[in-house]
Amino acid sequence: MRLIYLSILLFLATSSLSYAQPDLTEISKTIVYRINNPLGGGKFKEASGIMFEENGNTFLVTNAHVVTNEMGVVSDSIIIFENRVTPKGEILSGPNTNTIYISRNDKYYIFLAKDSTIDLALIPISIANCDINPEEHFRMMRTRTLPKELDIKLLKDSCTILTSIGFPSKDEPLRVRPQEIRWGELFEIENNIIKTNIPPILGNSGSPIFIKCTDGYHIIGIISGIGKLDNLTYAIPLNLLKMEFKNFFKEIDSLISQD
Repeated sequence: MRLIYLSILLFLATSSLSYAQPDLTEISKTIVYRINNPLGGGKFKEASGIMFEENGNTFLVTNAHVVTNEMGVVSDSIIIFENRVTPKGEILSGPNTNTIYISRNDKYYIFLAKDSTIDLALIPISIANCDINPEEHFRMMRTRTLPKELDIKLLKDSCTILTSIGFPSKDEPLRVRPQEIRWGELFEIENNIIKTNIPPILGNSGSPIFIKCTDGYHIIGIISGIGKLDNLTYAIPLNLLKMEFKNFFKEIDSLISQD
């Protein structure tokens, strides 16, 4: 009887463990970068962002509130910590950093959503606003690999795990920091906002939310904040993100070709 009882406990523990630890691919984890926005006076904002590639162009996607100062004005530059993979497969952020200029030589390298309620910012990255070749320092996800539409059926499946990646904000901008992966399930979709019970974490703004499908993991949203009353994690759905991509690609191509 004891042996049967122990066997049941072992089975339940194994099942919970496999459910609780999503097996994200290395590329899924390495396209998420830590961002530091210096505000002056020893203050700073820390968040996350995703590197994408479209038609040979590199750009960072994060939240609009991440790249503004305390007055709501867009900062002149942000700092991105490079990722590196340890021999054990752990993803570490830092210590190498690169400055990405949002404003340089009287040009602005940022696109904000026309609808201010969509908390998104797209920052094209090239030698015009960065002193390194982005292709040699950053790993990117190709936008054409993103799902064509938000699969509501999968989201409503209570067995589907939603996963987010981020770098917990600390009291000081540590030079090296490991990634932290958290997971949960869908709570509801309301007014084009995904609400999940993924445990909130400071510095997680701009992180992607992945959903596990039969053919692997896909990004379905970008974390935009935490509900003050319900303590849920809010995210912008992928369909709004893709809409903004379409609006800005031509402008990005035009901006890069001028340099």
